Amino acid sequence: MRDNIKNFIFILIMITVASIIALAGSQGELYSGSIPILVVCMMGSFLIHWLVFIPSYLAKSEKFYDITGTLAYLSLLIVTSLYTSSVSDSVITDRSVLLIGFLTVWSLRLGIFLFTRIMKSGEDKRFREIKVSFSKFLVT
Repeated sequence: MRDNIKNFIFILIMITVASIIALAGSQGELYSGSIPILVVCMMGSFLIHWLVFIPSYLAKSEKFYDITGTLAYLSLLIVTSLYTSSVSDSVITDRSVLLIGFLTVWSLRLGIFLFTRIMKSGEDKRFREIKVSFSKFLVT
C-alpha cells in the first residue's frame, strides 16, 4: 500500500513537472484558445499512454509498451504539425515536411524493431515485478 501511495505521488510530480516544462517551452508560441499548443501535446501524450495502459494492465502484458510510444510520437507529430499550421494560418514548409518524414521513418524503424523484439522473446524481464502492480505499471 505504501508503494502505491509513493507511486501516485510520483505520478502527480511527473504531471506537474511535465506541465511546467510545457508551459515554459511555450512562452511566446501559439495557443489553442487559452492553452498553449505544447501543453495540448503533453496532455495528448499522457492520454494516449494511459488509454493503452488500461488493456495492457488488464492483460498483464508489456507487449504494447514500446509500440505505444511510437504511435503516440507519430500521432502527436502529425496532429501538431497540421494543427499548428491551421492555427497560424500558414502552410507547412518543405523543410517541415522533410523533417516530419525523417522523424516518421526513424520512429517507425525503432518502434517496429522494439515491437518485433518483444513479440519474439515473449516478455521483457524488466516488467516482471512492475506489471503486477497497478501504480508501478502506470508510472512506467
